[in-house]
Amino acid sequence: MQRKPLRLSLALLCASSALTLGCYGNSHESDANPNKPDRYQPTQAQSNSETRDTTAKEHVVESTPIDPALSEQLKEADNTFRTGKYAEALELYKALANEAEVAGQVSIQMEALAQCARMVSLTSRDFEACAEYLSQVESAGNDTYPSGWSRYLGVRGIYERELGQQEKCIATFAEMRDYCKAHDLPGRAVDAIHHMALAAPLTEQPKYALEAIDIAEHGTDETRRWLGPLWNNLGNTYHDLGVYEEALKAFEKAKYYHGLGEREMPKMMADWAVARALRMVGSVGKAEAMLKETQAWAERLREGEGGKQAYEFIGMCKQELGGIEADRGNKNEALKLLQEARAIYVEVGYPQNWPEGMEIIDAQIASLR
Repeated sequence: MQRKPLRLSLALLCASSALTLGCYGNSHESDANPNKPDRYQPTQAQSNSETRDTTAKEHVVESTPIDPALSEQLKEADNTFRTGKYAEALELYKALANEAEVAGQVSIQMEALAQCARMVSLTSRDFEACAEYLSQVESAGNDTYPSGWSRYLGVRGIYERELGQQEKCIATFAEMRDYCKAHDLPGRAVDAIHHMALAAPLTEQPKYALEAIDIAEHGTDETRRWLGPLWNNLGNTYHDLGVYEEALKAFEKAKYYHGLGEREMPKMMADWAVARALRMVGSVGKAEAMLKETQAWAERLREGEGGKQAYEFIGMCKQELGGIEADRGNKNEALKLLQEARAIYVEVGYPQNWPEGMEIIDAQIASLR
């Protein structure tokens, strides 16, 4: 069963960095849980939910000088997207696309239209509408607008992945990688490789992850901000492959790099991943303590920057803690925790956005009755 991952949208996990590629997502998926340890595309992300987001303006020469006011509006829309307010972000991107068209700001128009496609996917899964927005991007501009074209390629690749067109998806992200390298957009090149990994067979994913990590480590301060999400996703790949000791090492590196950032959500998510990995290698006591601390952290964040995403992580902590209690034979406590987690998943939209996640927890609950 394909888990809806916690390769936390580079979007979510990278939100602490200056890079902002508003389409990823996170992925949920935060590209984003261990139950969906992938490529987390938030259910609300993920995604992780990326999930990254994009205002990331690296050193790039556009065909037309960028209007500062419209650039700020793009940042505002991207920030709204990053906090999981997809419907609100959609309206901001739509308005921005119209304003940019009138102002002759082709690159910003392209980025806004591409993000409209991404928001429609996250809010309604209306793929026909997504395709229409992507077509509008192609009509608005071309590859002489690096920021607009690179974001378009990123959203198109995610769209192809969502349609199950894995080969096309990988080809699109390979095109994005090469394009971004040629246009001095190393952060987006790293993001493209990240998405190639998400679309590739599981056994091939580590090579892409390590390629992206190498570029990030030897790149700029901007690309190094990707190291937390990249190590996180490599950890999830190792987890899925059953190589739990390597997964723990990768998650600990992710925790270190996220700790260098300012935002609390990526740090909390990284702690959750380490806690889950500790459980998988048999350090149950440490895992339990860390999960309880992480749950309390998520509860605090829910009232602030975390919102719905933090609420989902409360459920994820409860699910892991319920699993620990089940392993100990504490059936009643396990059921209580798992049922509480399930209720949260219903509220954040798993039945609509990640039905496989509901099947997983329903099976856990059924096994204890």
